[in-house]
Amino acid sequence: MKLNYRDKIILTVAIVAVVWVIGVMFFIKPAIEKISDTQTKLDDAKTTLSEVQAQVNQDKDLPQKIDETYSQASKLATNFYMRPAYDKTQDATQRVDDLLDAHKLVNEDITINSYVPGKLSPYYVGPYMNQTEMDAIVDAYNEAGVYTEEELQEIAANSGIVLDQNGEPLVDEVVGSYTITYNFYGPLDQVKQFCHDLTTNNEKTLLVNSINFPLQLRDLEPGEELDEDDDPYEYKYMMLNAEGEPEEVESEYPVVKGSMNVQMIVIKELKDPNTIVAPTDADAS
Repeated sequence: MKLNYRDKIILTVAIVAVVWVIGVMFFIKPAIEKISDTQTKLDDAKTTLSEVQAQVNQDKDLPQKIDETYSQASKLATNFYMRPAYDKTQDATQRVDDLLDAHKLVNEDITINSYVPGKLSPYYVGPYMNQTEMDAIVDAYNEAGVYTEEELQEIAANSGIVLDQNGEPLVDEVVGSYTITYNFYGPLDQVKQFCHDLTTNNEKTLLVNSINFPLQLRDLEPGEELDEDDDPYEYKYMMLNAEGEPEEVESEYPVVKGSMNVQMIVIKELKDPNTIVAPTDADAS
């Protein structure tokens, strides 16, 4: 069949159209889609790189921050009794005995429980201060979005949950401790000083759970009676001298005899982060 010039033109256009469609469908469109996917991956990679770079910049001072945090934690830890110095119960009882001896109190007997973990629970204490109406307005403006003292107190009272100023719950901390009970006697003023010094000495984590110490009446001779003006309390007691010999000591204050139950909080020694070796894949397997 012979084609005229018009038919040849139409056939040529049709062939070109078919080739163009085939090229678009099988070559150009997949290439465009591949370019689009590649661009998406490139954008994702740039975003990841930006996040990693930001993390690197944020952590560039990480070694210094670790050292500073360790220094602060170590300074705080000096307020606690620490292991391994108090790994053994006799170490803990000896410390209490030394404190009693330093205050001229005689330790008659002492018992101690094993080292066990216990919880330190946070609690809320409301501030006691006077505040003008203008102060309240300024505080409300400065602390917008932050819990007020009244709100924190109400939450703690109603739910038992203690929150910080940003509304984050404070959790119990688990620490180890010994519970020690002992009977003692000595001057009343030294008992008071002993309890007072527990809040001021370098180791502040010896907590008094309970204490009982009645004043001691002095022993009367057979037939002896006290007048109304006579002091009925005992001012003398026996304690060991420097040579370990018992001797009678006279006090300006009445002698008391009682018992005390204390809790000695003992924490583990903090490890220097520079000495900690990171686990390897072989260790994990």
